[in-house]
Amino acid sequence: MTAKLSKKKIFAGKSLRFFLDLNLEPGDHLFVMDVSGMEHGRGFHIGLDGDAPLDWASPLAAGTGADSAFVSIGPFHTVKFIDHEPGEELNLKGEEYLQVRRNMNSGTLAASMEWVAPIPVSLVAQDDVFASCIWKREARPVTVPATLQLLVAPNGAPAEIPRFKDADTEIVIDFGRELSGYIEFELTAEEGTVVDCYGFEYMRAGWRQDTHSLDNTLRYTCRAGRQSYSSLIRRGMRYLMLTIRHPSASVKPVRLFGISVIQSHYPVADIGRFRCSDALLNEVWKMSAYTTKLCMEDTFVDCPAYEQTFWVGDSRNEALIGYYTFGAEALVKRCLELVPGSSVQTPLYADQLPGGLSSVIPNWTFLWIIACQEYFEQTGDATFAARIWPHVRFTLRHYVLRIDALGLLNMRGWNFLDWAPIDQPDDGIVTHQNVFLRKAMLAASRLAMAAGCLAEAEEWTRRSSELRKAINRHLWTEENNAYADCIHADGRMSNTYSMQTQVSAYLCEMPDSDRAAAVEGSLMQPPVGFVPIGSPFMSFFYYEAMDKIGQHRWIVDDIRHHYGNMLEHDATTCWEMYPAQEAADAKPAAPTRSHCHAWSAAPAYFLGAIVLGVRRTAPGWKEAVIAPQPCGLSWASGAVPVFGGGRIDVSWRIDEAADRIHIRVSAPASLRYEIRYPAGYEGSCERIEVTDYATECME
Repeated sequence: MTAKLSKKKIFAGKSLRFFLDLNLEPGDHLFVMDVSGMEHGRGFHIGLDGDAPLDWASPLAAGTGADSAFVSIGPFHTVKFIDHEPGEELNLKGEEYLQVRRNMNSGTLAASMEWVAPIPVSLVAQDDVFASCIWKREARPVTVPATLQLLVAPNGAPAEIPRFKDADTEIVIDFGRELSGYIEFELTAEEGTVVDCYGFEYMRAGWRQDTHSLDNTLRYTCRAGRQSYSSLIRRGMRYLMLTIRHPSASVKPVRLFGISVIQSHYPVADIGRFRCSDALLNEVWKMSAYTTKLCMEDTFVDCPAYEQTFWVGDSRNEALIGYYTFGAEALVKRCLELVPGSSVQTPLYADQLPGGLSSVIPNWTFLWIIACQEYFEQTGDATFAARIWPHVRFTLRHYVLRIDALGLLNMRGWNFLDWAPIDQPDDGIVTHQNVFLRKAMLAASRLAMAAGCLAEAEEWTRRSSELRKAINRHLWTEENNAYADCIHADGRMSNTYSMQTQVSAYLCEMPDSDRAAAVEGSLMQPPVGFVPIGSPFMSFFYYEAMDKIGQHRWIVDDIRHHYGNMLEHDATTCWEMYPAQEAADAKPAAPTRSHCHAWSAAPAYFLGAIVLGVRRTAPGWKEAVIAPQPCGLSWASGAVPVFGGGRIDVSWRIDEAADRIHIRVSAPASLRYEIRYPAGYEGSCERIEVTDYATECME
């Protein structure tokens, strides 16, 4: 690098962005970046700008051109990290490594050449589109001409992109909502004109949240004339930054005939419906259903922008949401049947798949087992139960091998449930993990029963009972009237108590009648010092627990608060995390990472199950109950898909003066259902039978 620091400056930390303003002297001097540590396949973006010419040059002698300007130093020690297996720790105190770090102070590589190797050109991007889009020497906003405002209108009229002297032209398009699909445009340009596209999800008051660790860009180099392009890669975004870079000052402006994103998601019909007297809840339901749709591809995926990955644990909650919005049983079944394929990596089953990463979140496997049982309940498909049961039994037997002398699951792994400061160490006895294992054992027992394996059903019922006793014996503390978060690998009882652990324990039916009252009290009034819920994903389980208690008004109020806050931030899809509360003078900060995350779409399920009151009571939707809970609303209407075809339409309206409710239900004639009026109301009902299509359909 043809520059030298006036004095040494070192950056250290975990920030995604580092910026340095330096005074440099002429000369060839060394730039060193220490990248030691655990690595997850991400690249680095390095930008260099100055008042005088700057260039990167290899510290090695000139080669054949096959090597880049960069070299590697090391590695000095390499380990393979698998989170659920014991392994060697990365040694960052080795003498060779420390000596090379000391040698760097000399400003040369002379004393470390035995560790130096060239980095091939193939591993270094010559044109960094992401860096070019987010780092500019200068950017001057100008007003947008009216013709350009119609750029995304499907009228076919061309919009001429303004040109500016000695500058590129950047346009930011707001599509008005989150999209997932393929960028497509048609334009006229001169040869060599470059069109850079950068998709991102969030802007606020002129501040842009960049997609660090996600290179959500493409570069298109134009030929002469009129041309069109459709991208080959699906991307998630709400905003698209379009930058036109002209090859010379004399070329004509680009004329753009249209630009769009072709939506791509699993084909579903919008069967589910929800409307009520609260306009905010209506927007929340629509946002939740739309979020779920964008996260449905050939599997459920966590988000359309970042990983685009099938995370096994996420999909349990997403399955319930999908049932109530789209009737997505076929997609759920595909997801469930993919999981056992990861047994080639680990008998504990992987937390995300298919893929080469061998990583285990035990709770994700337990939620998969629960989801398998819930799929059987949703469809009544005994063939599925018989086919999936051996795979469920296989992984459970391997988890049982990790039950210790206390009768508790004690294991190394990514022992995760929520993004919050709960005590969930990667090695030890984690309470929420044990209680979900117990619930998975009960689900396995029911699956075995459905598969006709009665003896095995009894075995897993017995095992679940033994685990419940061990949990209550060793993880409950009388002092706090609550379950501790964990027992550490060295035998220490955790001093941390969390709402996550209490919610999980109650939902999985851990406490007996005396302790249940104490846990219910904690759920309804979280004790001071207990770690609060950290994510919308964990709120799903909290809502399930509060539903069991009968706190329906609380659930709806919590939805109104948290999701209303997202809408206040101009959200069009549900965020991965709740938006942080910022001080009035706070600097802009990302309120969440992903702005479209189906694990957060709980309202699309609970508003149908609670406010409409539609619940299945027999496998395959042979029987149901309609038990609406007003929750302070005066009316509501909507629909829930029924497996096999059709839907249940429910509408109700309250006469507060008379304490009466009128309920109207339209449902398939084959469905047996009971109507229950909410407490405190007398009622009347209207039933409409819809003939099953198979009865009337001509062959």
